[in-house]
Amino acid sequence: MVLMGRSGRRSHAACQKIQMVRGNRGSGITETNLCPLKLAVGLLPVVMLAGCARSDVIDGVPSVGAPSTFMGTLPCADCPGIDYHLNLLDDGVYFLQTTYQEREDGVFDDIGRFFFSSDAQALALHGDHDQPLFFEIVTVDKLQLLDRSARKIDSELNYQLTRAPHFEPIEPQSVFEGMYRYFADTGYFRECTTGKRLMVAAEADNRALEEAYLAAIDNPSADALVRLEGRIRQQPSAEGVGAVWALLPKRFIELQPDQICSDPVKRAELKNTQWRALPPLRFQPHLLLRDDGSLVGFDGCNRIIGRYELRGFSIRFLGMATTKMSCFEGMEQAARFMEALESVRHYKIIGSRLEMLDQSGNLKLSFEGIEVE
Repeated sequence: MVLMGRSGRRSHAACQKIQMVRGNRGSGITETNLCPLKLAVGLLPVVMLAGCARSDVIDGVPSVGAPSTFMGTLPCADCPGIDYHLNLLDDGVYFLQTTYQEREDGVFDDIGRFFFSSDAQALALHGDHDQPLFFEIVTVDKLQLLDRSARKIDSELNYQLTRAPHFEPIEPQSVFEGMYRYFADTGYFRECTTGKRLMVAAEADNRALEEAYLAAIDNPSADALVRLEGRIRQQPSAEGVGAVWALLPKRFIELQPDQICSDPVKRAELKNTQWRALPPLRFQPHLLLRDDGSLVGFDGCNRIIGRYELRGFSIRFLGMATTKMSCFEGMEQAARFMEALESVRHYKIIGSRLEMLDQSGNLKLSFEGIEVE
C-alpha cells in the first residue's frame, strides 16, 4: 500500500497511461495520460452528456444506487492490468482502490465526492487530485471509464466496471487532513476533501492526537486542522445497531489550530460562472452568463456584451457586440471566437469543462469554469 497526502497530491489510483485512438481529432494510436485535472477554486459543475433517456433511469434520476460496489480490471500501459474497486456511499462520497498487477507497492487508495450528470448518463469522481475521473452509466450494473475529457475511449479493450452482487466495502488508507474536535471523551474528524464526518477510534496513535489537541485548544468545542496517517473503516455503532465509518489514527503528524479545510467540491451552474477558453485559444477569452440573460466577456482582444437564450441544453447567443480596440496580436483569433459563438446551439458541462456545440453536435469551443465570488 502506498500512502499519499490528501493535499495537493497526485492520485496514482486515477493515473495511468492508456493507448487510445484520437477519434475525430486525428488518426493514429497515441498514449493519453488519465491523471486527473485539478479544479479551479473548488468548483464542480455537474457532468452533462447528451443522449436519449434509458429505461434504467427513472424520472431523470440515476438508478445506479448507493451504497454500491463496482469492480473490474482495466488496461495498463506497463503492467498486466489495473484492478478497480469502487465504493459509492449513500452520502455522495466514494472510495476507490486501484491495484497495479505484478507491481511492488502497486495499491493506491483515493477518496472524494461523486456526482451524477443532470441527464443521468454519467458519473464524475472528484478527489484530492488533479483531474476528475469520468464514467458513462452504461446500465445500472455497468460503468464505462471515459477519457479525461469525458469522451468515450475508442478501443476494443475493456474499460468497464461491473456492479458486485453485494456492497463490498474497502478501507482506504492515506495521509488525511481534516478538522478535529475532542468532545465528551470522543474524537471527531471531518475529512477535508469529502466533508465526511468520522468518529475517531480510540486506538493506535489516538492518544498523541488527543494530547496535541488539548494542549493547543482552550475551547473544548473548537475545531483544529490535523494531518495524520490513517485508515477509514467500518465499526459497530455506539448504540450497537449497525455499523458506522470511523477513522483509525495510525500515526499523528501535526495539528494546526489556526488553519481550516478548504470547502469540498460542489456543484456549479452555467450561470454566474466565469468560463475561460481552453487552448489552443490564447489571450484568455472568457464569458460570464448572468441570471438576467445578459453576458459579458472578452474575445482575446476586445470586451464582449450580449444576450443568451436557454431551452434545456440548447443555447443561442444574440445581440453580440464588442469594443473596437486594435490589438497587436489576437484580432484574427477574436474574429474566429465570435464566429464560433454565433454558431453555438447546444452546450454540455463535463466536470469543470463547458463544451459548446453547433447544431450537428460538433465541438466549437471549450471552457474551464472559475467560480465568481
